[in-house]
Amino acid sequence: MYLINIQALHDTFAAFGNVLSCKVATDEHGRSKGYGFVHFERSDAADNAIKSVDGMLLNDKKVFVGYHISRKVCAALFKLIVYSCDLIRSASLNSTK
Repeated sequence: MYLINIQALHDTFAAFGNVLSCKVATDEHGRSKGYGFVHFERSDAADNAIKSVDGMLLNDKKVFVGYHISRKVCAALFKLIVYSCDLIRSASLNSTK
């Protein structure tokens, strides 16, 4: 169970700059899914937060902090990686013939 709430998330990241918004992702019962989003006013604040908080323990859980990647971009990157792996595999098979 994840015990982070919006206030704790905000307080953790406000030390790095002005937080425009933050959200904890929740399920249909209002329970945290274990991740959230923080939107800073300035990109340097986000950079500092990532460098400082990534890998820290929050509520006894090691956290990953990084830039948001939209689902659309993530899906495109996944397809590119799979396609690249298929090309490498195909080239490898062809070179052994």
